[in-house]
Amino acid sequence: MFYWTISNSFFVVRCACKGLLLFIIVSGLYSCDRNYTRTKDLFAIDSLLRGQVQHLAHHNASIAKVTTLGNKNNIVTLKPGDTIAWRKELEIFEALNVINKPVNKQRYRVEFHSDIKSNLKVKSFITSDDLSVKYLKIYYEHLPTQMKKIEASYDESNALYHSAKVLLLEFEQIRDTSVLTTYSVRGGQKMFLDDTVQYNIKGTLTLGH
Repeated sequence: MFYWTISNSFFVVRCACKGLLLFIIVSGLYSCDRNYTRTKDLFAIDSLLRGQVQHLAHHNASIAKVTTLGNKNNIVTLKPGDTIAWRKELEIFEALNVINKPVNKQRYRVEFHSDIKSNLKVKSFITSDDLSVKYLKIYYEHLPTQMKKIEASYDESNALYHSAKVLLLEFEQIRDTSVLTTYSVRGGQKMFLDDTVQYNIKGTLTLGH
């Protein structure tokens, strides 16, 4: 009986070790798969924004912001100061990262063409499905990493309102780095049983040092 108990205990230990080894392998494969999926983003807008936030905060940048709501204009100059403030200033553009959700990535088609209004090339992510980001376009010179402009259409609706807007980010190439110089949000919002309110927000960025 004693031998049977030890043998079975050894069997249990062996099974536990095998189970642990299997768990480690599966976890490793999951981690690799997760990293692999991450590298296959359609466009890493979150990484781009993090880089711009760091750059703007480091260079003590300021914003001249013009807001138009209906027939009223408001002009202010801001200096966000740190990365938290800059991230909040640009957080509306983080919504574009929805194109990278696994359930959405396959629903966009990728197109390349020349911009008829400039000498730039365009890489477009376009969908005809009912997704919040209808399109995202990258305007660039020689390579998509040398971006000059990003334009996207973003719609959202619920039982209380419908909002449609065009988001725009414009860049300059400084020492082979794309640096954000201008952003804008243009659109309209219609509340339930109310008129549509048109608005336009434009920010012009200036580096401090």
